[in-house]
This record gives sequence, structure tokens and C-alpha cells, in this order.
Amino acid sequence: MSITVTFAEKEYYSIKEVAALLGKSTQTVYQWQKTGKVRTVRIKGKAMLDLATVKALVAEFRQREEGPVEGEAEKSKQVGKRIDPYAFLD
Repeated sequence: MSITVTFAEKEYYSIKEVAALLGKSTQTVYQWQKTGKVRTVRIKGKAMLDLATVKALVAEFRQREEGPVEGEAEKSKQVGKRIDPYAFLD
């Protein structure tokens, strides 16, 4: 089962949208926020994730399903359990 995501033309995604993209509950995404796995910003009082963070989450989930992409295993060791939302820019 592969995660296929088409990103809309926007810079921020709500926690509910991210949960739906990843097939996770909103409580799971809130827990990631609480533990520091992902960072959110408040926009009009609503917790939002930026596009780079969402892309990093999708990439992490794909990697778990399909195995590491060449060169990505070393990056994940450097970052540890935290998601580096800008790692895909390298």
C-alpha cells in the first residue's frame, strides 16, 4: 500500500488535513505536536503545519512502507526521530 499525495497550492495544512493525508487520527498528529515531532504555527487560532513539514511526513511514511531510498538512511540517522522538514531540499 503506497501513499499517494497530490498537494494543493497552499502553504499550510490543518492538523485534520494532515491526519487525512496520512491515514492517521487527528489525536495522533496532535500527539506529534505535543512531543515535538512536528512543529505547528497558529493561523487565526488554528494549529497548522507548513508545506515542507507535510512533505517530510509523507516522505517518512513512504520510506517506512517502501524501505529507505539510497542516501536517505544516513539522513534519518542524523535527524533521529525528529522530522527535518527541509531534508528533502538537499
